[in-house]
Amino acid sequence: MESYEIDNTAMSLHIVPDEEKKIEHGEEETDDEKMRRRGLPPHDIMELLKECDYKSSIDKLDEHGALRPPVFWNLEEGDFTDMAGMEVKGKRKFFMYKFDKIKKDHEKKMDDLYAK
Repeated sequence: MESYEIDNTAMSLHIVPDEEKKIEHGEEETDDEKMRRRGLPPHDIMELLKECDYKSSIDKLDEHGALRPPVFWNLEEGDFTDMAGMEVKGKRKFFMYKFDKIKKDHEKKMDDLYAK
């Protein structure tokens, strides 16, 4: 009869939250994760359109459902041209400058809050 030695080594499980895993392994945040963490700019959409003299585009954007913040803040310049009829280039460029600045300022603010 053969004898076997039993190994009484215990195993332990460590449950680590996803954020800690990312920090430990140096993983980068995906674009979707950044978007969820940053949220949307709180700037008033109607105020921005009126400020840039695009009151006439409000109805057109509303027809396409583009006045809802999740849709509006993810539009690109071509979308504004197609959906809202923003065809005057200099005026549209000024609007896009303000639009992008609001988005970038909000992203920076949220990144600074997250870093603390």
